[in-house]
Amino acid sequence: MRIAQIGFNLECGGIQNMLANLSLGLAELGHHVDVFCLDRATGSACEQQWLETLSRSGVNVRFLGRKRHRVGIRALARLRRIARAGRYDVLHSHWPLLDALVGAFRSRGKNASTHVVTVHSTVQSRSPIMRFCATGSHVAYCSRAARRQSSFPSASATVIPNAIREPQSRAGRGAVRESIGLDAKTPVVISVGRLSPEKNFPRALEAVAELRARIPHRGLRFLIAGDGSEFEPLRSAAQTLGLEDTVTFLGARTDVADMLDASDVFLSTSTYEGMPLAVLEALHAGLPCVLSDIEEHHEVAGQMTACEFVNPSHCGRLSSAILRFLENPPDTSQLMRIRRPLLRPYSTDACARAYAEFFTSAIRRNALR
Repeated sequence: MRIAQIGFNLECGGIQNMLANLSLGLAELGHHVDVFCLDRATGSACEQQWLETLSRSGVNVRFLGRKRHRVGIRALARLRRIARAGRYDVLHSHWPLLDALVGAFRSRGKNASTHVVTVHSTVQSRSPIMRFCATGSHVAYCSRAARRQSSFPSASATVIPNAIREPQSRAGRGAVRESIGLDAKTPVVISVGRLSPEKNFPRALEAVAELRARIPHRGLRFLIAGDGSEFEPLRSAAQTLGLEDTVTFLGARTDVADMLDASDVFLSTSTYEGMPLAVLEALHAGLPCVLSDIEEHHEVAGQMTACEFVNPSHCGRLSSAILRFLENPPDTSQLMRIRRPLLRPYSTDACARAYAEFFTSAIRRNALR
């Protein structure tokens, strides 16, 4: 199959990681894959890493030139030409706006490309016009929760869990800790994700402040890996809580797996997710996890050992759950062995094969119309 993956950019983020990993998986299955990003290239470390990795697998990447947060008339015109050219068996879009644009731009008829949409979140804003434009597309939901909470009319639909790719090599716990100024005994809690409202980082900071008050003699570090619009408010909140020496904002990282290996407990206080890739990565790394009590977290971690689900409005319960794991740490190697079979459905290979089958089914459905 000839497949066009369509997104905004290749910056650090769950959807971007999913788009890139899926493109790699499909290319490894022998399909021709091109990635089209509506935005212009930024030259960031994350983007460069993906470009190098995709290039090695024969995946072509083209940036259409839109400035971030602008309309980008020329970029949209380029996207329209791509969607209407009919060169691809499948046009696969990954954001609501792009779903609508590709749906509106693509050609119809016998030789038209099949349009596939992935819904990546349980909360996605789609106006009536956006829904209308995407009518006739085939929809893959990233989780059962996303299908239940964010469904919309489609030609066909399925659930295909988002996936993670196992790191090829790791730097090692001691080396990573040394690189960020941590000794071997300091207890470390880590959160990973975009600094945006749905990640609920203010509540995480409050829980860490309470935890620090309970173990002042042991010291504590809280690592936050990610960037986004909430950075300045979160930094101010950390200062207000007296956490300047406790919280480290790592920014966008290309070595999240190493940061997880250097940590003791993973914390997520999200109010909603889609298929939380950061949680999957933490589970894969053998970390005990304290997770907000939401359906999306239960779906991926409900059967996993060493996971606690807490209402994120209760800071005391969050801090208590973290403290239990710090005082009685589970064996990382054993956790990884126990979890490995449960994590197989979230591998890049399983995800790519499921998408290839869905693409084939969607193409056949379109041919029968």
